[in-house]
Amino acid sequence: TLARRDLGTTHRGLPISLILTTTVADLAARAGLALTAGGTALPIADLLTLAGNHPDDLDTWLCITDLNDRPLHLGRSRRTASTDQRLALFATDHGCTFPGCTAPATRTQVHHVTDWAHGGTTDIEYLTYACDRHHRQIHTGPLGWATTIAPPGHRWAGRTLWHPPALADPT
Repeated sequence: TLARRDLGTTHRGLPISLILTTTVADLAARAGLALTAGGTALPIADLLTLAGNHPDDLDTWLCITDLNDRPLHLGRSRRTASTDQRLALFATDHGCTFPGCTAPATRTQVHHVTDWAHGGTTDIEYLTYACDRHHRQIHTGPLGWATTIAPPGHRWAGRTLWHPPALADPT
């Protein structure tokens, strides 16, 4: 039914979305139940099938919570960051994350740390703010900057790291 859109494309004026919630423990065990926004209990095997096989134009949300129902991951199937993801970035980044840049969040774009065209996902842990000037500087060419996420144990674990172009003068 979701693929055929027999019931339409909107509900109460909003686009139809597939919203699935589960705990990290159930997901790791590949057992237990997930819950849809409509209150339907769904076996984890079905959740994994739905999350991976849905119409391209269906907005899909997967919320994974810890044992206390606090969200650990909220991913989207679309390229564009949601309002909630932008608000979460505002709470953590406040503005452009390029070192020394003072551009506020209102003058930034959401940047995929791993480029969307190269398999990047629109998951909050892989998004950051970049102002127009610095966003244009991120590319794979010889003068392009790169971004990564600082790994666990790093001084700024989980934060965006900016890497200068290979041809940049290190001084």
